[in-house]
Amino acid sequence: LVKRGLLIAGYNSHKVYLYDLDAGKMYTVYENPDIERIEDVALLVKIPPALTGMTQLVVGKPRYVRGDITYISPKTDIQITAVSEDTGLKIWYSVDGGDWKQYSGPITLDGVEDGMHEIRFYGEDEKGTKEKVKSVEFYLDSTPPRITSTLQEKLIETDSLPAELEFTFSVDDGGSGVKRITLLVDNEKKDFSEGVGGYKATLSLAEGEHTIKITAEDNVGNIKVYVHKITVQKRAETPSQKEAEKSEKPATAGPALNPLILVVAVVVVAIIFAIIVLRRHRTHAYYS
Repeated sequence: LVKRGLLIAGYNSHKVYLYDLDAGKMYTVYENPDIERIEDVALLVKIPPALTGMTQLVVGKPRYVRGDITYISPKTDIQITAVSEDTGLKIWYSVDGGDWKQYSGPITLDGVEDGMHEIRFYGEDEKGTKEKVKSVEFYLDSTPPRITSTLQEKLIETDSLPAELEFTFSVDDGGSGVKRITLLVDNEKKDFSEGVGGYKATLSLAEGEHTIKITAEDNVGNIKVYVHKITVQKRAETPSQKEAEKSEKPATAGPALNPLILVVAVVVVAIIFAIIVLRRHRTHAYYS
């Protein structure tokens, strides 16, 4: 496809050339023995579609470009369309050097192994003029990121609540790269920090069962989910611990005496004492 060019008349060869300013190449586009100068053909020359380009390739979503590589997923539509409104144009394509097939609709690379792939294509008009074959390369990424975690325990027994849980995890992707990572605990988003060799999270967990979920997405929409369930319970007390708790408790005083009851008791004691004294006095008088 010549985007910038010059038409040049060859006085001795009686030809008109198209010079590609970008590629630095010369093409013969017209030949007539009557040609002496460019003005003789300026209104007559029609550059053949084979040189100007008949088709173009359009990449749908998801896609991700990094450097010179375009990453796609198995769901990405690849369309090859006509540059002009040529209803009689036929489009041919080939994947990774395979057989040529006539294009009839969007192409996907579903079912193909991950890695670099090449699509070649060209157009052919009603007169049989064929466009120069073009090629485009893509990196197919159908593999989600990989998640590894130090989480192993299913049960945490603790003397005090809430329980503190600290763990690390790593996420890597050999294709388009990691786009997004989320950490959820019981469907609530939690923060984590990035460190050497991965990520670190510190959680404060109440008593009961909890679900820890790590989700990683790459740049073309492949998603990996890691789920770990863990239960927190308070450790049961031993008999020795219960005795220790009792000994640590301060002694409590008995219930306070009601002042009225105390007065009544004193009066009763005094009366009883008086009766005893009176009886002794009478007995002494009798014998006397």
